[in-house]
Amino acid sequence: KKMGQYVEWVRTAVRLLLSAFFVFAGIKHFTSEAFFVRIVPPYIPEARLMVHVSGVCEVAGGVGLSGLLGYPLRQLAGWCLVALVVAVTPVNVHMAMYPEGFADISTPDRLWIRLALQPVLILLLVWSFRSKSGGAAPPTPTKKTSKKMQ
Repeated sequence: KKMGQYVEWVRTAVRLLLSAFFVFAGIKHFTSEAFFVRIVPPYIPEARLMVHVSGVCEVAGGVGLSGLLGYPLRQLAGWCLVALVVAVTPVNVHMAMYPEGFADISTPDRLWIRLALQPVLILLLVWSFRSKSGGAAPPTPTKKTSKKMQ
């Protein structure tokens, strides 16, 4: 039982850290707009708009992931953040493939590591929001509660 409590504590801590990370990153899309516009691959149209949309999605997803809005919205926000991480993967691929364009902000090795961490981020996200603890999870029906509902 104690091990399960520890795992849930770690899961909640990871979820809250990811939540803060996404809120912070989303805000940075507006406070460091030029940086984010610069890393958008040239084949993606409306780079500035894409930066703003992804920034709003990161902030909203981070708030939802926190669990402050309840368990169902935490789940929805988590899956939306997974979709967002997948959607921005072309940015990381572009940066890794053309590191000379980003030599002033990172090294080629770090750009490849950043790309390789995308699946890890997705796994951590899914692991962190799937638990019903740490949020307003719906009760699991039992025979006793089922009879009361009838």
